[in-house]
Amino acid sequence: MPTTLRDVDAILASFPGPVTLRPSRIKWLAMLAVVLGLVAFAVFALGHTPTNLFVQIWGWSALVFAGGGALVVIAVLVPGSAGLTLSADGFAVTKFFRTVNTPWHVADGFTVAEIRFGPFGQPQRLIAYEHANKAGAVADLNRRIMGRNAGLPDNYGLSHDDLAWLMTQWRERALARSSRRS
Repeated sequence: MPTTLRDVDAILASFPGPVTLRPSRIKWLAMLAVVLGLVAFAVFALGHTPTNLFVQIWGWSALVFAGGGALVVIAVLVPGSAGLTLSADGFAVTKFFRTVNTPWHVADGFTVAEIRFGPFGQPQRLIAYEHANKAGAVADLNRRIMGRNAGLPDNYGLSHDDLAWLMTQWRERALARSSRRS
């Protein structure tokens, strides 16, 4: 379901929060349907060509890969397992029930980045940002791939452009509020 400017303005109007955004259930249910379809196809292939070694190797590989993917998707769909919480102090990303807090003063430059996996891969969009405390090989690789050293794992039911704008606006309000209190 596409978001409207009114939706994003309503979220921003709730500053200083906290406000928690959840991943799009429709998107993750569609992903679950895809991986379960792959699981079913792998089981079908394994059951109908038991003597073909290539099909057996492919089938078991697909079953393990798609089955693992199904478990990940199911974990994301469990309430409380994933989300983005915005507050006056910073933002918190929850993945698989593990939450990482980032203060606003260390995150900046929220933008939409496009990355492509392989020469023919469909570009994937994500929200990238610069995290002042991230350094090392992974941060350098992230910067080469997406122009920033950190990124959000989901767009939480908003368009990528709207989420980047919301993060920027929320950060600006939080830092202005913080400077007034000092």
